[in-house]
Amino acid sequence: MPSQYNRVKLKSDCSRPSLQWYTRAQNKMRRPSLLLKDILKCTLLVFGVWILYILKLNYTTEECDMKKMHYVDPNRIKRAQQYAQEVLQKECRPQFAKRSMVQLFRRRYTSDLPPFVTKAPAGSEAEYKYDPPFGFRTFSEKVQTLLELLPEHDFPAHLKAKSCRRCVVIGSGGILHGLELGQALNQFDVVIRLNSAPVEGYSEHVGNKTTIRMTYPEGAPLSDLEYYSNDLFVAVLFKSVDFNWLQAMVKNETLNVPTIGVIAVVLATHLCDEVSLAGFGYDLSQPRTPLHYFDNLCMAAMNFQTMHNVTTETGFLLKLVREGVVRDLSGGIHCEF
Repeated sequence: MPSQYNRVKLKSDCSRPSLQWYTRAQNKMRRPSLLLKDILKCTLLVFGVWILYILKLNYTTEECDMKKMHYVDPNRIKRAQQYAQEVLQKECRPQFAKRSMVQLFRRRYTSDLPPFVTKAPAGSEAEYKYDPPFGFRTFSEKVQTLLELLPEHDFPAHLKAKSCRRCVVIGSGGILHGLELGQALNQFDVVIRLNSAPVEGYSEHVGNKTTIRMTYPEGAPLSDLEYYSNDLFVAVLFKSVDFNWLQAMVKNETLNVPTIGVIAVVLATHLCDEVSLAGFGYDLSQPRTPLHYFDNLCMAAMNFQTMHNVTTETGFLLKLVREGVVRDLSGGIHCEF
């Protein structure tokens, strides 16, 4: 038989069903609002993770341990050095590069295009027919104003006086490290270096002679040791592309800007009678090999960039090498030794 306490307890419990029902009903009415908040929180979380993934995809790069540099076969070093000497010892062929480019690309290559912009534009004014980085169509007034402030320079007189000139465009490729081509590269009439690729500390492999330092504005060397009083500093302007880059990032589009290396190769065909390459080539099948000869980036880093069409440029350079228009001294594009 229940005690008085139990009777009171039961009575108390039975006297509140309406209040409990009201509370449950009120909670049910609140659930849609709480559910919406939970959905918004999950959406924001997913969006945040997605943003972090995109940033990681575009800015994270693989690093290589330069102390564990890939082994270079001594026989390959010997063959590369012999091949470079063979190129230098052969008789220089006047106008060879231009004639070969015209034959290969027909009307797409302008053989008489002035390589440098002057205060008094040439009669054709071809440089004002295209947008940057191929021309100055949208910046003609700014370019002329800038030229009024800058001293006008041309190819050095002692080089212009030579009846036949040899150029070598030295890329930043890790394939250069270990080939010890520095002495051979110094023997070319014109040595073109790219962006901030250093000489100090690497001269055994890349030489220490510089005729032209060619760079996009953001790629210019920060160290004063990489500038020499007799060098030509060639800036390739492309700032209008920055706006397209932002749009491409937002829309996940591909924006193709030529690498400074390809631009330098084309420039070399206008400046010199014969052209050679060294330190070019991206072997994406070897992701753990060094991308550059001077830092710890791996070849895998090229998989994350969207600015340059590496496949198209490699095909272009491969065509030049196979047709004999240029020589590849380090064998990164096409090995001929």
